Amino acid sequence: MRAVALSLALAGCAAADYSAADAVPQATSIGTDTTIRWVTLHANVLPTQLRDSDAPDAGYRALPQTFAVPSITDADPQVALGTFDLEPPVQQTAVFQAFRVNPSVADLPGETVQVVGLVRLSQPGSVQSYFGSTNGDGAFTIWAVPGADYVVQMVPADPLLPMSDSTLDVEDPPRTDEVDLGAGVPIYGFVRLGDSPMKGARLHVVDAYGASSATATADATGYYQIRVEPGTWTVVCEGRDNGTDPTVALQPQVVGDVGAAVDVTYPLIPPADLHGSINDSDGKAVQGATVRVISQSLTGFGDDVTATWSSDIPAQDNGFFYSGLPRGEYTIEVLPPATDKGDQLTPVRTVDRSIGAGLNKLKASETTLGPLVRIAGSVTGPSSHGLSSAHLLCREVGFDQRTYETFTQQGGAFSLDVPNVPLDCEVAPPATNTNLASSRFPVDPSSEGALELALVGGQLVTGQVLLDEIPEAYAVVEIHDAGDTLLGSGLTTKDGTFAIPVDLHSALGDGSVVP
Repeated sequence: MRAVALSLALAGCAAADYSAADAVPQATSIGTDTTIRWVTLHANVLPTQLRDSDAPDAGYRALPQTFAVPSITDADPQVALGTFDLEPPVQQTAVFQAFRVNPSVADLPGETVQVVGLVRLSQPGSVQSYFGSTNGDGAFTIWAVPGADYVVQMVPADPLLPMSDSTLDVEDPPRTDEVDLGAGVPIYGFVRLGDSPMKGARLHVVDAYGASSATATADATGYYQIRVEPGTWTVVCEGRDNGTDPTVALQPQVVGDVGAAVDVTYPLIPPADLHGSINDSDGKAVQGATVRVISQSLTGFGDDVTATWSSDIPAQDNGFFYSGLPRGEYTIEVLPPATDKGDQLTPVRTVDRSIGAGLNKLKASETTLGPLVRIAGSVTGPSSHGLSSAHLLCREVGFDQRTYETFTQQGGAFSLDVPNVPLDCEVAPPATNTNLASSRFPVDPSSEGALELALVGGQLVTGQVLLDEIPEAYAVVEIHDAGDTLLGSGLTTKDGTFAIPVDLHSALGDGSVVP
């Protein structure tokens, strides 16, 4: 038997970070590690009833809110978080205007205009993020939880009006803000394919928070312009609207008071052709399958840019597929169809696949979809006794992230047919075992032997949720670690209290230990 006990880092790992090697079950048990660490948590509270009534124009009585929790140790058997007092939201308003430059490279002449666009109001590290749009008069209204250091991102629909980042304190009572974006400064330049203009190329810029501007289109000469506030910006070119051009992201650039000239050049290299046939292990063509190609590096681009290209290529009824793509190194995934018993097939992945000039054919080993395989074992509690009615949910790591699930039988036994690829499996204890915490386990179905998925008694996290000094019944409380991994969740009772078992040993620590 191969034991899979809860190791210290499992629940803090994102599914996309697992490789086949990472998914080999670990034998490290919590009981063998006596290190006590400091852990930082935060709680997201999702109120039961958001609006005051069902009327379309009703105000908000409460909104989801994040509460920071002081650092604790992962040795505490019970953690009391105290009282979470929900702040009633307020209606925040603002009016945006800007100076539209004409001609586009000069400060004058021009005109002051009201800004039509998208607005995002967010408090970093919290669930307190709100989206909306301005009306034709540039006015913006949104409900928000009062608090400091909100980030306001204004993205005008017109790329010749400046994109803006600013900070805002949402106060109660709220105030009306009049925001003048000014004329901004230009990011401009030429997009070329070899030595020729790339007419119709689509470009945008990305700010330091990851928000994108409106899209500008290169004219017949390849010229484009996007206006921004001075700051650090990344120019991204998506190529033309034909699906064949890579997306090119340049290095972030500090843009000063006079703007910045940024040219984008695509190499003039003919594309490659990719083809093959998708079959199952019996040699039968698989209808409706998909070939997903994701570039790792592309030929002809320098180290000063990040060039990427991806596409989903559908297979024909006879399993044959054919497509053109830029030359380079690729990860290629062959995905089973969503219908016609596709859930009974295993996807296949090939990495570091070189796609060069001319016709490139994928081998049968790269396109054959095998059958599911069976994993079996048991789910046990702290005293190694089997847990019946535990819920096992396994998700593919990557691919289409399909899920497969079952409940354990008498004695904790289970068996489940799954794709033969690395899996991220979550085990929830039976509803009657409220003293146990849900846990995640990486599973490699190709490993031999039975699985023993050992749940542990979680530390009990308790507290109370109030709104206007009244207990908030049936609110959802989520406990997250510093990496924002969900450790556990539960509902408040009629008196607003909650008690949620979580596994603090698997939480992301702050790097320090208790002396």
